[in-house]
Amino acid sequence: MSSTVKGFTYRDISQRAKPESGRVVVNPGKTLPASTTGNLFTVTGIVQVTFLVGVVSTILQAANVSPTLGVTGLPTAIAAAPAAPYNGTAVGGVITMPLTPGGALPAPVVAQGTANGAMRSVVNAAAITITTATTVTGAITWILGYVPLFPKGAGVVTAV
Repeated sequence: MSSTVKGFTYRDISQRAKPESGRVVVNPGKTLPASTTGNLFTVTGIVQVTFLVGVVSTILQAANVSPTLGVTGLPTAIAAAPAAPYNGTAVGGVITMPLTPGGALPAPVVAQGTANGAMRSVVNAAAITITTATTVTGAITWILGYVPLFPKGAGVVTAV
């Protein structure tokens, strides 16, 4: 009589054997543009953006801070201006993306807690931008997560 023992299944999870797991790019202390559009990141190739958050690194001014986020030629493709301006947001406040692409930016997280944000979109050879309608002061550190798409590994994001 033969006995069969079920063996273990081995799965190679090293980077060479699995799909790209993602990369992170940080653009520290980026000052808000004055009544214009500024570039946050440059995308070369095709990438899927998995998240984009901002952390206030220099207090935002007391009035009219209502940025929009987009891509080259579409200044609100990622997020429209917030319903309530980010006036006087303190250092450490976290800006998350809206639950739907092009939706209004949610209020910044300024106390302990959690926030929901959705940001899964494909960007093909464009700049990720921030636009302000008036001259404003303050700086935000932007953190972007992405995965290169076809062809594998050819998509790259750099901070501007």
